[in-house]
Amino acid sequence: MPFETARGNFYRAARSGLRAQICWPSGNHGALTGGSAAELLPRLLPLAAAGLVSAGVDSEEADQLLSVIDRRVSSGQTGAVWQQRALTAMEEYADRRTALRLLTHAYTELVASGAPVHTWRTPTRSVNR
Repeated sequence: MPFETARGNFYRAARSGLRAQICWPSGNHGALTGGSAAELLPRLLPLAAAGLVSAGVDSEEADQLLSVIDRRVSSGQTGAVWQQRALTAMEEYADRRTALRLLTHAYTELVASGAPVHTWRTPTRSVNR
């Protein structure tokens, strides 16, 4: 895959997350296939697992780590998606500045909990102010 294609994929994914339209080698003499990151990732995860194992990563560890990515894709919830949803919910009962403060507090607590982002619930009014 040409470097410029990989670079473009990187920037599109950074801007659009799972909705990003990216290209990937299809295996047919350098041909590229395209689709959203959400469509492409489930097909790439087995290749990533094989690559990790061939690089010496224990297969159980590789499966455990890649399953987190798989669940984020399945649920559609990444950290950025959670932040957008949470901020929208918080702005229903708080001004923007307060909502941003609450968002930062909730995000910090959730990260510290170690819970995967796909399991995070959108905060409700019961969030401590």
